[in-house]
Amino acid sequence: MAQQAISFVLEVFFGLFIYGFLLRFLMQAMRAPFRNPAGNAVVALTDWAVKPLRRVIPGAGGYDWASLVAAYVAEIAWIVSMLLIFSSGFAGFSAGAALFVLASAAVQLVKAVLWLAIVVVILQAVLSWVAPDGPLSGLLNALTFPFLRPLRRVIPPIGGTLDLTPLITHRFHYTEFEQGFAAMKFDAISVPDRRIQILDGDTFVVSGTGNLTSTGGELKSAAMRFTDVYRRQADGKWLIVNEHVSMAPTAEPAAGSAAEPGG
Repeated sequence: MAQQAISFVLEVFFGLFIYGFLLRFLMQAMRAPFRNPAGNAVVALTDWAVKPLRRVIPGAGGYDWASLVAAYVAEIAWIVSMLLIFSSGFAGFSAGAALFVLASAAVQLVKAVLWLAIVVVILQAVLSWVAPDGPLSGLLNALTFPFLRPLRRVIPPIGGTLDLTPLITHRFHYTEFEQGFAAMKFDAISVPDRRIQILDGDTFVVSGTGNLTSTGGELKSAAMRFTDVYRRQADGKWLIVNEHVSMAPTAEPAAGSAAEPGG
């Protein structure tokens, strides 16, 4: 029982730093904004290890290699701790044991990246409904862009601008309403509510709601929520690096609220 309790505490402790280091590495690699509550927390959690490592492992190619190395070292420390706790006969390191630890840490690090990607995509899908223009919208859009880009090769943006791939990542089929939306040929698009959030000198987020009308297809109108992330490119031009569009919820009419014809 004591071993399990210690194992749980160590797993939480090392997991907090492993995911913190990985998130910092991914945020730097994807050029995600750090000026948000999550970015501030990640920096505060990892600065003690990342800053000293940068003196010997500088960043290169736009990647913060010190953060990735810190995550790998934390994985190694966690595996060694588990071996010391659960292997009573573990007397030291041989060449084989060291190779096992290094390989296991690399595998666990890859699994952690995949798990982090899944969590970020799901979180973006949830927040797109409850807080589409929240302080984390720019961060989540920047982090999910590489995972959504392959889907865009199969599912191109509707009308050249509307991208439904974030919905596909967590819902692998269209509802009947979404199928009708995909078949619409837009005649008019109005955006009654639009907000602009400046994240830094090279990134800003536009979010709001829109109304679409169509004369083609079975669906004649639709309401949507959207979030667009703009990023300044090397040539000075602005490019939409991610766009998330979701259907606005519709209220079901109350029973008996509509009068019957001829009533």
